[in-house]
Amino acid sequence: MEKSHIIRLLFDPRHFSLIMFKGNQIVGGTCFACFSDLGFVELAFLAVKADKRIQGYGKKIMNKTKCNNY
Repeated sequence: MEKSHIIRLLFDPRHFSLIMFKGNQIVGGTCFACFSDLGFVELAFLAVKADKRIQGYGKKIMNKTKCNNY
């Protein structure tokens, strides 16, 4: 994904960003848009640091994304 596309999504007022920290380090994050009237969430991207993968952080980020009413 091009850097300009990521920046455009991050600063789009329709999109939300969620970042996960462990201690004072960023572990991962996601950018998404909610379409409450249609009943779905569009996931723009999900990223987890390479050394933190396969430890459940992506699942925790997705669960938090799904349970919040934005």
